[in-house]
Amino acid sequence: SRFATRHLNQVEVTLLDDNREPHFSFGASPGDDLLRHDARLGRFDSTLQIAQPRAEALADFYQARGILFFVLSLVSGGLLVVAALGTRHVVKDLREANQRIDQANHELSRRAKDLQSAHEALQLRSDELATSNLKLSFTNQQLAHEQYLLKSLVETIPDAVFFKDRKGRFIRVNQAMARDAGFSRPEELLGKTDAEIWSGDLPAEASDDERRILETGCPVINKEEQPKVNGGDPRWVLVTKMALRDEAGEIVGTFGVARDITQRKQM
Repeated sequence: SRFATRHLNQVEVTLLDDNREPHFSFGASPGDDLLRHDARLGRFDSTLQIAQPRAEALADFYQARGILFFVLSLVSGGLLVVAALGTRHVVKDLREANQRIDQANHELSRRAKDLQSAHEALQLRSDELATSNLKLSFTNQQLAHEQYLLKSLVETIPDAVFFKDRKGRFIRVNQAMARDAGFSRPEELLGKTDAEIWSGDLPAEASDDERRILETGCPVINKEEQPKVNGGDPRWVLVTKMALRDEAGEIVGTFGVARDITQRKQM
């Protein structure tokens, strides 16, 4: 082509044998300032020597370098664009991640406040329970003291003391009552009725009195009775009986005290 012919006019092409003797030459004259390049033709045992004017070679070099720089600039620009796009996505992802972190921190803060409120409520409840426990402990101490006083009175008083349920069964008696009924220990009377202890008319009279107390709540005060025990001496007692109420005020039985007045009756 014309392009190839025009460029070959400025290029010297020489075919050398093994002794580097020229066999064929074409192109620029040997006297020109040329840059020579050898290409070994192994199939023909020859060397192809190509020479190009230095100015043209430099021009081609600068042209190639310009093309290379242009290509490199395009590649660098593309890389910069890719880097910019990647950076934009990274920044977007980081922004979204920061938003999620802010939301998580807000949720943690809210839960921390809820936990703090719950802790304060528990602390308040704990303080209330501690106060209630102190009051309960003080109440228990008072109750224990009152029970001690009542037990001391019941166990040491010389008069017979008894407590009965609504069916007339003894649920508690003191030692004096056990003695007057002919028993050695108070526990032996528990669960028994007057009919199982006394003889004569006393069990029926006592049952009538206690029934009226259970129905009306009115006490029997200082009533003379003559309890009789099989095989025992006759005795006279002055009895006071009252209604036994529970914590709600309901009548659940009777209780009373019987004082021995035998000596006074015999005077």
